[in-house]
Amino acid sequence: MFRLKLALRAAVSVAIIGGILFGSSGRIDLPFFWAYLAVLAGFAIVAMLTISPELLRERVKPGEGGRDNLALLRVAVAAALLSQWIVAGLDVGRFHWSDPVPLALRVVALASFGVVFATWYWAMRINPFFSTEVRIQRERGHYVVFAGPYRFVRHPGYAAFALLGWGGPLALGS
Repeated sequence: MFRLKLALRAAVSVAIIGGILFGSSGRIDLPFFWAYLAVLAGFAIVAMLTISPELLRERVKPGEGGRDNLALLRVAVAAALLSQWIVAGLDVGRFHWSDPVPLALRVVALASFGVVFATWYWAMRINPFFSTEVRIQRERGHYVVFAGPYRFVRHPGYAAFALLGWGGPLALGS
């Protein structure tokens, strides 16, 4: 039941993003918009089906003793993404403010967008303590993870997320 609720939440989120993109563009015949949404939906489906239920619960409702020191960052990211989707829709679909993004660059950007989510997913799969809050999860036997992407960078989820901003707009063609 829990996974179903999360899957419904993810489906609604992707639908809202699609509504923003296609609504601001005024058209639905934009294949890279559909591909962008497919990457988001694919990530959500794979994560919902394969991430441990304990980690999913931790990500939705972190345990006690944590601190959410990223609330302001989340608001800023949400505002940036919302403006990115609106501007891309208006640019690509209606006003054509920017020169057309070359097809090869759009493909590379979409692939990079996918790699960001694949890296984020990899970090979640390897790290059973990948919480939305900073906290030591003693009740879950917390330990420091050194495998997977953590071999290369201490916070691969943050590192991947930092790259999210450039691939999305180019993949959308704006």
